[in-house]
Amino acid sequence: MTNEQFVEMVSRLEEYAGREPEKYRLRVGLLAALGYAYILFVLGVVVALISLLLWLTFAGGRVNFWVLKFGWVLLVLAWFVLRSLWVKLPAPEGVRLKREEAPQLFALADELAGKLESPRPHVIQVDGDFNASLAQAPRLGPFGWQRNYLTLGLPLMQALTPEQFRAVLAHELGHLSGNHGRFGSWIYRVRQTWAQLLERLEREEHWGSFVFSKFVNWFAPYLNAYSFVLARRHEYDADRAAAQLTGGRQAAVALAAVEVKGAYLSQKYWPEIFKRAEEQREPTAGAFAGMWHALRAGVAREEAHAFLRGSLKQETGYGDTHPSLSDRLKALGLDAAEQEALAEEVAREGGDGGTVETAAEHYLGELRGELSRRLDAEWCAGVEPSWRERHEYVTQSRRKLAALEEKAKTKELTDEEAWSRAEWTAEFKGADEAVPLLRELTGRRRTAGAAHAMLGQILIAKEDAEGVEHLEKAMAEDSDYVPFACQLIYEHLRVQGREQEAEAYRRRLLKHLDSA
Repeated sequence: MTNEQFVEMVSRLEEYAGREPEKYRLRVGLLAALGYAYILFVLGVVVALISLLLWLTFAGGRVNFWVLKFGWVLLVLAWFVLRSLWVKLPAPEGVRLKREEAPQLFALADELAGKLESPRPHVIQVDGDFNASLAQAPRLGPFGWQRNYLTLGLPLMQALTPEQFRAVLAHELGHLSGNHGRFGSWIYRVRQTWAQLLERLEREEHWGSFVFSKFVNWFAPYLNAYSFVLARRHEYDADRAAAQLTGGRQAAVALAAVEVKGAYLSQKYWPEIFKRAEEQREPTAGAFAGMWHALRAGVAREEAHAFLRGSLKQETGYGDTHPSLSDRLKALGLDAAEQEALAEEVAREGGDGGTVETAAEHYLGELRGELSRRLDAEWCAGVEPSWRERHEYVTQSRRKLAALEEKAKTKELTDEEAWSRAEWTAEFKGADEAVPLLRELTGRRRTAGAAHAMLGQILIAKEDAEGVEHLEKAMAEDSDYVPFACQLIYEHLRVQGREQEAEAYRRRLLKHLDSA
């Protein structure tokens, strides 16, 4: 199935699921059952052959070499088929909390689970990601008996108010509420079973894979498309569950806060932390503690609007089962003006000098500081090799850039030297200073494609239409630039409301990926 065929199938299934939800669920269930039915059919055939072989052996009164060899082959094949049924979903990692350490957090999880009629988490843990997730690890493989892991990112808890965090937690627990939660969990395990089977077939190249290869190549794309639509519908269901418990407005504010604070961390806070590697050889200690102070102070009004506006411009795609922010807010009943106004509410949280209580303070208490120190230590240890590598790279590159700039005063640089100069200039001195160097490089045969691509990226970021021309030239020079350039042009045209032109680049990208 090509990417374009997948998108078309998912589009049709989304329309069908909206029109006939029960029939759609039945189709998904039957399709998932078909996968297990095929495996059990193959296993049944193998067991029947083994039984026949045993009967012929005892009936003949003796065992010969060929009987033993064929029997061994059948036993190995049976083991291969049985192993394909066993899905292994490892437990997520994190710092596990005890109920006595964070009683309010456990009480909140119990309360929400009770109201949503969803299973309570067996384990609540904290990690360093800006995220919250509820994962199930089956203790009996395909037969279930789930152990529920609620993983909460400390940065997320430090970014949200207690009310916003309550809505986020309700969303996560909402994934397991009612019958749709149990059905979705089963479909997820089926999907993981076939994903692992595909990976195993590709990695091991087992001779017994012939019994699966053709069926898997036909079955897996259909299961992926059908379960993709189900997973996306469950995101909307989980949003509705959060809205029922916390109110539609609070659920919407929580979604907006996650987008704004997440963008602040990824575009402002962490880049500033990692930029220190240019001057410091060792990682900066206290990144998570400093994050709490930064988030508690709030995001500036202008930045909040810019971050939210950027998120609202993104549309629901097919690379991720999560709907876009604008579609999720629309499903909660907010029109475009109300969506944009959410930025004001998020920005106001920091307008009082940073006295707004965070979810981390409210639900973790003094444990927050201990978790920050532990995550800081783990982060420093994990990032140390790449941090030092970055420091050495910057130190040497700046030295080489200075040498190239000095050489350019008296001699013409080679293509390689001129390209290095342009790249390092953009990286260390800013894109504007690199533009004239890149324009000169577009006239050199060996550097034309790369120069057009970088120049196009710089200009299109400034909403300069000339950037599209350079990206088109980059694609003409080298087709490897098609995914990069098409994505940039697509987003640029959508922002301008030129949807039809943007769609042409989306289709061009899908066609390129299918032919790659």
